[in-house]
Amino acid sequence: AFQSVSPHDHSRQYLDRADTAFEKEPGRGEKESRGIAEAKKDQAIILTEEYNQCDEADRCLDEAYSLYKELGDYRGMAHTLKRQGVIMWRSGDVHGAVVKYEEALGFYERAHYIQGQGDTLSRICTGYIELGEMVKLQEAIASSEKLMDKIPYQMTKSELADSIKKGRNWLLGWELNQDNEESGTFSTS
Repeated sequence: AFQSVSPHDHSRQYLDRADTAFEKEPGRGEKESRGIAEAKKDQAIILTEEYNQCDEADRCLDEAYSLYKELGDYRGMAHTLKRQGVIMWRSGDVHGAVVKYEEALGFYERAHYIQGQGDTLSRICTGYIELGEMVKLQEAIASSEKLMDKIPYQMTKSELADSIKKGRNWLLGWELNQDNEESGTFSTS
């Protein structure tokens, strides 16, 4: 009987065989470790985006993070943390997602990876709005504004500018509500 095998199943089998082979091989090289980490990170993206298998994706990201950490690869560590934040956000854990994004931002800064910093700050601003974190939002906006001129990619720059604008609008709305509460009038917007 013909049995259909998904691309995910093929990639999972390949990664499992590769893991087994490299575990048996003493002194796995940096190139091999980096390759496995990249494959696990990419697999996690596919598991999340195509199959909505977030638990399995999170496991792959944990494994990738460990390999990147062994290599001292801050950019790789940041990528995996940011992807874990995306998974948490999708599951409704906004606070957990923001914590992951904040941790990722620190590694992107250490790696001097401007695009990663911009994308992550955009996500952080959105998270602070969702959480009602006014002071943290103001700090993130200030950091974002300092970064704007350094971002080489227009798409990331536009997303960050949009997050700054949303953050400022949210802060303005918060201030207006505070003024209304003090004067005895309330806004329903």
